[in-house]
Amino acid sequence: MASALHETAHWCIAGKARRAIKDFGYRYQADRDPTEQQDFCRFESRPQALESIFHDAIGSELFTPSLDGIEYQNNIVLLEEFSEQIQQKKQSYLINGLPKRAKKFVDALKKIKT
Repeated sequence: MASALHETAHWCIAGKARRAIKDFGYRYQADRDPTEQQDFCRFESRPQALESIFHDAIGSELFTPSLDGIEYQNNIVLLEEFSEQIQQKKQSYLINGLPKRAKKFVDALKKIKT
């Protein structure tokens, strides 16, 4: 379920051109240097914030931030920083509104839950 919600989050923020590309044009990169990992965190905080909101919509407490690279998963400092980025973006979405597709998806999830 978490993977489906995560990929749906990417779909919700991808533009029309990106949605036409397999995997939205984002390739998996196994080995990132620290600068590339910071870039990953900056970009990935958006879909992971949405993923967290999707989990909330269905009453799931299973959301876990993912740094993606195995070498970074045990980096507690980086994980805490990334979790904070996700929370900040999540609060921004909740205050300023969700992207259109994300809003429709959350509304649908809430209907399924009830």
